[in-house]
Amino acid sequence: MNQVLYRKYRSRSFDEVIGQETVVSILRESILKGSVSHAYLFCGPRGTGKTSIARILSRAVNCENFEKKNDVCNECRNCLSIINEETLDIIEMDAASNRGIEEIRNLKDSINYLPTTLKKKVYIIDEAHMLTKEAFNALLKTLEEPPAHVVFILATTEAHKLPITILSRVQRYDFRLATKDEMVKKLKFILKEEGKKAKDDVWDVIYAKSGGSFRDAESLLGKVISNTESKELDKEYIYKVLGIYSDDEVESFINALLQRDSKGFLKHLNSLKNLSGNINTLIDQVLQSLKEKLVEQTEKGEPINKITEIVNLLIKIKRDIKDFDDKKMVLELEVLSFFNNSSKPALNNAKSIDSKSFKSENKDEKKNVTVAQERIISTEDEEPAISSSVSTDASLAEKIAYHSLITLPRLKAIILNSDVQIENGALVFYNQYKFNVNFLKKSEISQLLNQIVKEIDSSLTSIDFRVGGNSNLDVKISDDQSETFEVQVSSSSDNEISSVNKSDVLEDNSEIIENLL
Repeated sequence: MNQVLYRKYRSRSFDEVIGQETVVSILRESILKGSVSHAYLFCGPRGTGKTSIARILSRAVNCENFEKKNDVCNECRNCLSIINEETLDIIEMDAASNRGIEEIRNLKDSINYLPTTLKKKVYIIDEAHMLTKEAFNALLKTLEEPPAHVVFILATTEAHKLPITILSRVQRYDFRLATKDEMVKKLKFILKEEGKKAKDDVWDVIYAKSGGSFRDAESLLGKVISNTESKELDKEYIYKVLGIYSDDEVESFINALLQRDSKGFLKHLNSLKNLSGNINTLIDQVLQSLKEKLVEQTEKGEPINKITEIVNLLIKIKRDIKDFDDKKMVLELEVLSFFNNSSKPALNNAKSIDSKSFKSENKDEKKNVTVAQERIISTEDEEPAISSSVSTDASLAEKIAYHSLITLPRLKAIILNSDVQIENGALVFYNQYKFNVNFLKKSEISQLLNQIVKEIDSSLTSIDFRVGGNSNLDVKISDDQSETFEVQVSSSSDNEISSVNKSDVLEDNSEIIENLL
């Protein structure tokens, strides 16, 4: 039976490890100097080499030729007995299936016995975060003061789930995901050993799909080469085998979304193959492409509003489709609903308030107040609604954005996409995205803008930054579980209140978009 690639080409020495040079260097030096710790914690994402390096370390502390070669020799009696699993002194335990207190008690009993053939007994506990609270408590004293002949190596993908009492008793090493160059180096070596070749554009696809995990990338590569007799792999074949979509298909999908083209969107969606089981894959690919566009346009100082709206929409759809079997139907419904709402005036991002009657309470009586088409934010083609005490100055916004001191493209883009209004002698920047307002509020940014504003117009006394598109509107959520929002509109006389469906307000994914940037 053929071995899967990630097991067949698992690193067997420190020199073969790719991507964890810092960890390897420290471990190597500690062995050469005779300062091996009694307990280690290897933590990091899956497929980054934690278990492989743990096994190498178990041989390194027992290798008879380590000092001569500065690495495991894999040839001495001790190394061979470990590789061939002929020794009882290397104990690997999967904490996911052996997580109880009885297993730990058995472990505590066995550590008191001296090694049978090796220099040191090594206990490798994989998925250590899965141990129960009682098991951790039973392990504490042993982990703190084990016999001199024992070394513990704990491996986990979720170090935050380990008790602080455990973390304080181990040497911690954090493993990182592979870079593209590191991944390509390893995969090219595997292909060479397997007698295959690949075109350069293949690596972009596999690296993106694996997310930087060596094991995932090697599994994907194994799937690809096991389904073809061809000696050279190409991008089109990778797309077909892995069930992902080409750059052209993703780009067409994005264009339909950005242009609010309902017919084009449906036509393109129906043309995609194997879509029923690949909706999440499609959304992930589109989000990755949008991220690149978002960063590119931010760096150039170009508007990003349309892209951020689509990012918000897709993040919401990905959450919603989890509970449905027909994921394609949900995608179609939500996108078409978004297109329909986008063609109307908007509340806070995508809808305006149509003529509604608001009830306000006067001192002596209740009266009806009609607010007709109160505009909350301005679009590219429309002017924002303003009250008599507020004036909008687009030319002032351009003067600020194109001032010589504004060198950050992102800052320029935010200013150009904000409503800049003068209110009672103060200049107020209104932006519909919270992460943009937070950026403007940074001390170095606000000080720079204050300097520029005073230079342009000395009559302005101060500057302020707020979320929204119009100073007249204040949106408050009275109850997280409520299906309505209270929208309070300040007028010259009274306050009017109305209820608007929560579904009408586009969800705020500011923190996610900020992470993308």
